[in-house]
Amino acid sequence: MPRRATYVVPKLAKPMSEDDLGMVLATIARAAATSTTARRDFVMVKGSYLLGCRVSELCRLQWKDIEPLDGAGQVHLLGKGSKPRTVRISTTTLELFESLGRGAPEDWLFPSKKRNGPLTRQLWVNICLSWLEPFLVGNASVGEAHNLVDRHLSLQS
Repeated sequence: MPRRATYVVPKLAKPMSEDDLGMVLATIARAAATSTTARRDFVMVKGSYLLGCRVSELCRLQWKDIEPLDGAGQVHLLGKGSKPRTVRISTTTLELFESLGRGAPEDWLFPSKKRNGPLTRQLWVNICLSWLEPFLVGNASVGEAHNLVDRHLSLQS
């Protein structure tokens, strides 16, 4: 029987360094002192990193999905293929989400301003791109900006 040929494919997106992520979060945090939208964006970006969840999982979070427990908490996520999973979180992470102001159980954590429902995955990417713009050198292309978003997402994998 002939041997199978194996293909080695290089990973295209390199993870964003923790220093780079720290600089982006610091930029958003400075703006969050005076802007509720920036505060929401800070919770979205840092929360996605801390939960290690997919963008679609984060966008679909409702307040009923975040459960405080003794000394910590847990978040119920609905993943790919509608598979539920639960992530344990620290009190610090719980406080991060609670800083948005807990709403009714059926309310979205990140509601859309344009429609009755949560933010879309595409809008989340656009939000990330808007915060990454200052970190692009010179006349960087939109493709390079998307690469930075992919690098942030690959930190979560």
